[in-house]
Amino acid sequence: MGKKKKAGTSLKTPAPVTQQEVAPSLELSHKPTFSSYAAVSVLLIIIIFGLFLRYRAANHEYISQWDEAYHALVAKNLMAHPLLPTLYDNPVRSYDYKDYGSNHIWLHKPPLTLWLMSGAMAIGGKKEVVFRLPSVVLGTLAIFLTFLIGKELFGTMAGYIAALLHALNPLVIRLVSGTVPTDHTEVVVALFVEATFLVLIIAARRRSLQFSVLAGVLLGCGLLSKSLPAATALAAAPFFWRGKDHLADFIKPLALVLLTAVAIALPWQLYTSHNWPAEFAWEGQQVFRHLSQPLEGHSGDWDWYIKLIPTHYGGQPEKIWAQVAAYAVVIFSILYSLYRCIRERQTNLLAVLLWALVPYVVFSVAATKLMGYLALAIPAVLLLIGYTAATVISNLKNSFSEKGAFAPATVVNAVLAVIALVYLLPLAGDRLTADYSIAPWNAIYDYPIFREEMMKIRDAEGQKIIFGVGDYKMIQAMYYTGSPAYADVPSPEEIEGFIKKGYRPHIILDALRRNLEEVKTIAQNPDLVKKITFISVPIPQRQIEKSPFQN
Repeated sequence: MGKKKKAGTSLKTPAPVTQQEVAPSLELSHKPTFSSYAAVSVLLIIIIFGLFLRYRAANHEYISQWDEAYHALVAKNLMAHPLLPTLYDNPVRSYDYKDYGSNHIWLHKPPLTLWLMSGAMAIGGKKEVVFRLPSVVLGTLAIFLTFLIGKELFGTMAGYIAALLHALNPLVIRLVSGTVPTDHTEVVVALFVEATFLVLIIAARRRSLQFSVLAGVLLGCGLLSKSLPAATALAAAPFFWRGKDHLADFIKPLALVLLTAVAIALPWQLYTSHNWPAEFAWEGQQVFRHLSQPLEGHSGDWDWYIKLIPTHYGGQPEKIWAQVAAYAVVIFSILYSLYRCIRERQTNLLAVLLWALVPYVVFSVAATKLMGYLALAIPAVLLLIGYTAATVISNLKNSFSEKGAFAPATVVNAVLAVIALVYLLPLAGDRLTADYSIAPWNAIYDYPIFREEMMKIRDAEGQKIIFGVGDYKMIQAMYYTGSPAYADVPSPEEIEGFIKKGYRPHIILDALRRNLEEVKTIAQNPDLVKKITFISVPIPQRQIEKSPFQN
C-alpha cells in the first residue's frame, strides 16, 4: 500500500491552499504575500480603478426610464418632505394607488436608497450624476469589503482577485449607471448584505456582542433598502459560530442581530402602515406576488439566471468564446468550491456558497425575474472565483518549484490560467469602452432636446401642467419641471378647468404624431389655443448600439 494522501490534495496535483493554511479560525492575522506598501498600493489601484469605472458609468445627462426615473423623482420630492414619499407630488387628477407608475404616495421601494439619493441632491444639486453618487460611493466601498472578506476567509491573493473582479463586474456597473431596472436599490442592498456578512464574521471571531449589534444595524439598513432579500447574509451566520462551546454562544448574538435589525426597520413599517394603510397593504402583497406571479411580464424559465452568467460576469457576452470563458470560470469555481467544502468541511467556503447560491435558488424559483435581483449574490460568486484562482496560482507556483519532470497537473493549471486570462481581457475591455452617452429605453424623443425643453418649462413663471408626454417620460418630465405631467391630451373642457385653476397647460408634440387628433380638437377653439404652450420635440438623433443589458 502507498502512503496515505494528505487531506486537500488531489491525484498528481500539488496541494492547493486550504482554509487552515490561509485563514485559521477566522483570525485576522495573515502573513502578507507582498510588502505592506506594495499590498496597499495594489488594493488602492483596484479601488481607484473601480471608482473610475463607476463614476464614468454614472456621469451622463439623462435619466433612464426603468426604474431610475421613479427612484430619482421620489428622491427629489423627499428633499421637501423626507417622511412623505411621493411620486406625483401634486396629483391634480385622479389616480390608482395600486399603480406605482401614477400614484401619489409611493411605497413601492423602502426608503433608505431614496433618502441617500435625496441627501446627495440636497448637498450637490439636482444634476443627474449627483443622485447616482451614493451608488458610485457604496459600489466602490463594496470592492473594499470584498477584499476584506476574501482576505480573512481565503487569503490575501483570493481577496485581491475577488476585489479586481468586483471592480470590473458588468452587472454592478450597469446598476450604478442607472440604465438597467432596479438600479440603485440593488447597489445599496448588496452593499449592506456584504457589510452584514463581514461584521458577522468579526462578531463570531471575537465573540463580540457589540459587533452583533453593528451587524443588526447593517441588516436593518438592508431591510430599509430592499426588504426581505437583505436577510441573505443570515443564511451563512450559523456557520460562523459553529464549534462554540455552548448553544447560547450562538443564540444570544444572533438574537441580538435580529432584534437590532427589527428595531431599525420596523418603525418605517409601522409609520407607513398607520398613515397609508391601503398603499402599505397593497405593496406588502406585491412583495409576495413576485414569488407566484410574473409581475409586469417579467418572467423566465428556471434556468434564466444561469443563462445570464456571461452577461452578469463576463465581457463581450454576444460572442460565443467569451460566453464559454465566463461559464467556465463561474461554474468551475462554484463546483470546485463545493467539492472542497464537502471534502474538507470548510465552513468558510460553506458560508460563502450559501451567500452565493441561496439568491440563485430563490430568484430562480420566483415567478418574477429581473436581471438586477442577483446583484446581492455577485460578491459571493466573485469570492469563490478568487478562492479558486488563488488555488490555481498556488498550484502553478508549487509545480514550477518542484524538481523533476514537468507534472501533468502543471498543464491542467496552466490551461486554467489561460482560460482565466481569456475571461479577464474582454471583461476589462468592455468596461473601458462601454458607451453611456445615449439614453436607452427611448423611442420617441431626442432626449437632449426633450431635457432642454423640460428645463424651459421649469424656468417659466407660474403653475404649469404638461400633457401628451409619450414614451413613459412623464416621470422625467416631472423631475425636470417640478410640474405634474401626463401621457394623454385631455378634452378641451378639462384643459379649460385647469386654466381656471391657474395652470398654464403645455402639450408635447412629437414627429410620430401620436396625439394629432386630440390636438386638432383643441385647435378648433382659437381662444383656448392661445392659453396653451405647444412644444415640438424631434425623434432621437442617435440610438444606442447595444442593449443596456449588454452595454
